[in-house]
Amino acid sequence: MKKIVDMEEWNKFYQRIIDDLNFNDASDYGYGHGIKKANDWLELNSEEEKRGKWVRKEDENMYWHECSNCGSEPLYDPWKNVYFSNYCPNCGWRMDLGEEE
Repeated sequence: MKKIVDMEEWNKFYQRIIDDLNFNDASDYGYGHGIKKANDWLELNSEEEKRGKWVRKEDENMYWHECSNCGSEPLYDPWKNVYFSNYCPNCGWRMDLGEEE
């Protein structure tokens, strides 16, 4: 599964690692330690990309679509047509797993 991370936060942390390295000591320990710190940070601060789909719901009078995660309906355009966006407008999950009938 694809993982995502806040690149602005990553760049700040990465710069701190670079600043902390002692470039006069180009030992394997110094660089290896920096790489380990970077990998540890990525493991703690990344998360799996959340993915869902638009699910069709219905009752005896009508049908509608909902996010498979939060139950929010998709957006509508000014002419009341359903707009199936790539992301849920409520929870932000990526809606790329197809539509459930």
